[in-house]
Amino acid sequence: MGSPNATQGELLAGGRGAGLAREQLNNPTSVLLTTTNDLIICDEGNKRIQRWSQNANYGETVISNIACYKLFTDQNGEILFSTDKNEIFKWFPVENRTELLMKAAGGKPPKTKSNMFLSRNGNLYVADTPNNRILKYTPGLDDANVIAGGQAWASSDLGHLNQPTSVIVDSKGTLYIMDAGNKRIVRWTAGDTKGSILTSKNFDVPRVIHFDRNGNLYAMDGISVTRYDIDTSACYWNDHQLLMKFYELQPNEELINLAQHIWQITADEQKTKEQEAILRQRLYLKRLPAKTDQMINQLLDDNRTTLSNPFLDPDQRASFASRCSKTIIQCKFNLMLTELDEFAIVKHRYDLTLNNLKEKLLNLNKQYPHIYTSLLLNVIEERRQAMIQRFIRIRQHKLKTFFDQAPAVDNN
Repeated sequence: MGSPNATQGELLAGGRGAGLAREQLNNPTSVLLTTTNDLIICDEGNKRIQRWSQNANYGETVISNIACYKLFTDQNGEILFSTDKNEIFKWFPVENRTELLMKAAGGKPPKTKSNMFLSRNGNLYVADTPNNRILKYTPGLDDANVIAGGQAWASSDLGHLNQPTSVIVDSKGTLYIMDAGNKRIVRWTAGDTKGSILTSKNFDVPRVIHFDRNGNLYAMDGISVTRYDIDTSACYWNDHQLLMKFYELQPNEELINLAQHIWQITADEQKTKEQEAILRQRLYLKRLPAKTDQMINQLLDDNRTTLSNPFLDPDQRASFASRCSKTIIQCKFNLMLTELDEFAIVKHRYDLTLNNLKEKLLNLNKQYPHIYTSLLLNVIEERRQAMIQRFIRIRQHKLKTFFDQAPAVDNN
């Protein structure tokens, strides 16, 4: 299995069986997300390109009678697509017309219905399905380089590919490959001789993958489109690999307990930092926790009784209400500031505990280097750092989405 957290996705289009109806897809081969959050889909089995608006229950056919296979954008953001004949077209959505740009680079495309990716520097990447490899065509050169796979036989070994049907490349040159024969998505770092499993969802008919501008991965099988959080999936998979590496080195019971204590303190510290970051964001945006807001607002009940006293004239009533409101608002923020001070104390204690545990590990390494090896200590620290990076990504995601339902405070 790949990442344990990468097997569930959100259905965005199709999923109603194969067919020609506007709410159905038939062997979709590629998807692209536009700046207006529309999905553009190559519905190859129906020889059409469809546009699915956000939250729509059906698609709109924008191009008919064409065996589109792969959608992608060039460095200017223009929409391109390839066909089963290895041609590349540009689509002009306003005029709703297409223009043939090229065949595969050098005029020597592989004899297959290949999936292509055009990078910002003009390199063309091709999933050469029958030859179990990924090819890279460089501008000005006729011949392609094999950059992943390439063995004569298909295999589930991570140094091989089995009928890859799609490839995309991120800004660092890392390849993401739909390894269709193995029903998995593989991440392949530039220059490596083997990849790592990103997800091994049981795809129906695995075909195409695509990134949107937010770093989400879209995977298409025979009848549906599924979205994954690529960064989180990669983090969890990396953590799983490091944990396996640690236990493969056969640590003794004392070292296992020390490692688990270090990792637990690291996790607790990162959770505290998440709570602190959310609280700081609340202060900045003047948004309060719902429970805190409701609890303190109950103090207004007694004030309402006083305000209803008939012996108060309008000016006195207004002055009293204003002073009460400002006092309660200040009370809310004072509570959050006090909590921030508490977070600082807790983080300091976590740091002291971690330093003591790491010092104990170093002393054991000096006394018994053949048992508490440097390799084991390095893996413990490597996993700790990977945990921190995972928590940071999760925290960044929460800070972007956390405050939709948090009540705002009016300081006026």
